Amino acid sequence: MRILFSSWLVLAVACVGTAVVAPPGEPPPQVEKDEKGKADSPKKRVEVPKLPPEKLPPLSATPPDPGREQYRREKIYVHVEERVYPKERPAYSPEPRVLEVYLAEYLRRAGFEVVANPAEAVYRFEGSFEAKFLEAIIFRGQTLAHKYKGKASLALRRGEGPVLEPIEIPEIYTEGVQIPPEEAKKRHEEEDTRAVHQMRRLLAKNVWETLYHRGSTLGDPEIPGLISSLSLDDPDNEAPVLGKDILKALTAKRFGAVPYLLDALTDDRPVRVTAQYPGLSAFNADKLRIYHLADKALEEIFQKVSRMDLETPAEARFIIMKGWQNEWKKFCPSYRNSPQAAEPSPKGRETTPTGKQG
Repeated sequence: MRILFSSWLVLAVACVGTAVVAPPGEPPPQVEKDEKGKADSPKKRVEVPKLPPEKLPPLSATPPDPGREQYRREKIYVHVEERVYPKERPAYSPEPRVLEVYLAEYLRRAGFEVVANPAEAVYRFEGSFEAKFLEAIIFRGQTLAHKYKGKASLALRRGEGPVLEPIEIPEIYTEGVQIPPEEAKKRHEEEDTRAVHQMRRLLAKNVWETLYHRGSTLGDPEIPGLISSLSLDDPDNEAPVLGKDILKALTAKRFGAVPYLLDALTDDRPVRVTAQYPGLSAFNADKLRIYHLADKALEEIFQKVSRMDLETPAEARFIIMKGWQNEWKKFCPSYRNSPQAAEPSPKGRETTPTGKQG
């Protein structure tokens, strides 16, 4: 019988309010505010419905054992010089270096050990980023936001060898809403804070997808192609692509597919191939998304049940996503031991989560 997580909700909610540089992933559910703009506690706690033991699907394979299997990739050194040119203040190098932090966390989640000494690394991923104030967005004499223009240049090398994969992003634009000066002072927030932070988050995702999803040095190009093929049905093909065949190919990759499937949990492209899914019919086929089938692939790899269905709301999907991340930490030491971890991670030799059901 497969294991059903009842501890996922606790793990996810504990991470939502932590004041750290957030690792890559979906934003947490928004908290409602009162008329004065103060945050209230959510009116209703989002929960993922439990399944009775008799409804749990049978095991289709032997579950992986974190006591015997640990996913490790090569050591890598990551360094990004960041420079910001604000509207009025002198240019400065922000701390923490958010782009570097995000890229390092993506790499840890993919099994790479991020090291501080470049001499210890098999790969080196280095580059620079800059953001410059471009213009103020003004409406009826009031400054609503500041617009910044940024660019990034990075390169992947093996040791001190030649560049294997250059990544150039010549321009990116973001806007940061300006809050009243007295409120900004309370928050220790400068005029460039919001625009530049958002820019670095977006850049990190763009760079990561270029490096790992479309690159061939660190990633497996076949896996992103398989995931994307779920949304590319060819009606003229005499032998239509079947979703079950794509999932079978993905799950055959086992741990090598997990980092891609974790990314795909936020992929809301519609599934256009012929696919099977609980509750799916001709009347609701438009609800099936790639993230549903990515979740099914993770269930098969780990032999666990997430309880996602076609009606699962975004807040509950966030909880499920955090649950899969915590499950992956048991098998991926670089991710488990990340300095960005908001909560103590599961023990590497723990074979079932606390509060299991079934």
